[in-house]
Amino acid sequence: MDFGNLRFIENNENILFIRSPGVGKTHLATNIGIEAAIEYMKSQLIKLNENSKIEEEKKALKPTKPPLELANIKESVVNKYSFVQIENNFYSVPEYLVGFTVTSKIYYNKILIYSNNEFVCDHKKIDGIKKISANIRHYLKTHLPSNLEL
Repeated sequence: MDFGNLRFIENNENILFIRSPGVGKTHLATNIGIEAAIEYMKSQLIKLNENSKIEEEKKALKPTKPPLELANIKESVVNKYSFVQIENNFYSVPEYLVGFTVTSKIYYNKILIYSNNEFVCDHKKIDGIKKISANIRHYLKTHLPSNLEL
């Protein structure tokens, strides 16, 4: 008898497992029961959705809203040392941005920096006053020999 197709249920037949204790009869019966319950649920869902008008309803739905971001936005001019000052602390940016204005998104735990709406770099937000977060890679490109790359 094939238990996998669950025809014994449709035929109103019983299954009797006869073996010695500890060979997995309960485990097998439980799995067959779970499989039967899953198949029953699938068949009921198909019946419930036969007359569904979901495609018509989808046309009337409003578009989803983008996720909200909780960040402060600040524009800063990059100083001659290639830093921007944000909340009394200093964060490095690539040297090519010296003198340019960048936009910072200041989150509770990180800072994202953009130039001309293009992502430039990020920093972990630091606590304190007049502290510095510097990334050495922001300075290496202009000071590397021409045959080396990052």
